[in-house]
Amino acid sequence: MADVTRDGLGRWLPGAGSPNPAGRPSMPAEVREILAEATPKAARKLVELLDSDDERVVLVAAREVLDRSLGKAPATVEAAKVYTAEYIRERQDAVLAILRAKHARLEAGLPDDDDD
Repeated sequence: MADVTRDGLGRWLPGAGSPNPAGRPSMPAEVREILAEATPKAARKLVELLDSDDERVVLVAAREVLDRSLGKAPATVEAAKVYTAEYIRERQDAVLAILRAKHARLEAGLPDDDDD
């Protein structure tokens, strides 16, 4: 049966419903309260670590402070080529045909083509 919730590239189709209808489980109120109370202490510790003698510690602390105050830098992805689902299926079929042929040769007791 075909998956009608995704398009040919595997993207979720509008109106197809959620893959996780229950949603993300909520954090218990007690845990949320404990973390909220510890947040100022954690923030102060990060700022203190900016004065560390270890440059690695300073770098990590600086990154954390900047990520939390300015937001993380956007990740960039560079794609050299975009392949269609049809192209990928064709390649998968070709690889499967090669593997089936190799398997048949091995099952028949014939040498593998790669054993030159």
